Amino acid sequence: SCLVIDSAEKDDSGPYRIMLKNEAGEDSAHINIKVVDIPDAPEAPNVIEIGEDWCIMTWEPPAYDGGSPLLGYYIERKKKQSSRWMRLNFDLIKETTFEPKKMIEGVAYEVRVFAVNAIGTSKPSMPSKPFVPLAVTSPPTCLAVDSVTDTTVTMKWRPPDQIGAAGLDGYVIEYCFEGSSSDSGSEQNISEDTAGGLGQTEEKTSKPSEEWIVANKDLTDKTKFTITDLPTGSKIFVRVKAVNAAGPSDPRMHPQPILVKEVIEPPKIRLPRHLKQTYIRRVGEAVNLV
Repeated sequence: SCLVIDSAEKDDSGPYRIMLKNEAGEDSAHINIKVVDIPDAPEAPNVIEIGEDWCIMTWEPPAYDGGSPLLGYYIERKKKQSSRWMRLNFDLIKETTFEPKKMIEGVAYEVRVFAVNAIGTSKPSMPSKPFVPLAVTSPPTCLAVDSVTDTTVTMKWRPPDQIGAAGLDGYVIEYCFEGSSSDSGSEQNISEDTAGGLGQTEEKTSKPSEEWIVANKDLTDKTKFTITDLPTGSKIFVRVKAVNAAGPSDPRMHPQPILVKEVIEPPKIRLPRHLKQTYIRRVGEAVNLV
């Protein structure tokens, strides 16, 4: 005798019992049947991090592995406006995280996942939400001290050399007081404009503390900013970051601590040109030295 199940499905898996019986008695046997299939499609992947030409995507394993252990995954990518999917890996990926690379900054993409077992490859997952690779800008340039008073420090800088497709939304200015804990080395304590302006100089090892304070609550699109309400006589380090849709850039830090104290320069008289020669007047005439 035989038992035939046409078009077996996964619900047909399980133990089967065969019984034979005649006048002499009866006998039985147990058979386990396992119906295997390709896996279900994974859920749509999530893109959790985006860079200039890369992203990091994650996904969950399929709800049903087809009755056979998963061997890994294939990943595909396409431009959002295209219908052509491109396979990104030819060796199966065991993990549920992948980093697609070599994308074009500013172009929208989608990714999808296939699950694979010994029977075959699943249908594709739903595509991820569209995403656009974007890069942060390079750091601002030419950060320098513009002016100092007893309670303020005004800094100036120039825009980043590299901005990219994400543009430039503005700048954030941060400062911290000179402290003992730092991730930077010793510095000569010189408070001066890097372009050769203000000249307050002391020989001393100095380090920034790690408690950076944001000086501007809102981004500024200017390349000059005044930090206010500083304690007179304190020393601060200043750094500036450029910000766009991809996030903040690496900071540009002023290399030396800045002494919060107005610079008093010795007086200097500038004579008009006509007074630089002998000034002759007759007796009785007015002498005007203005």
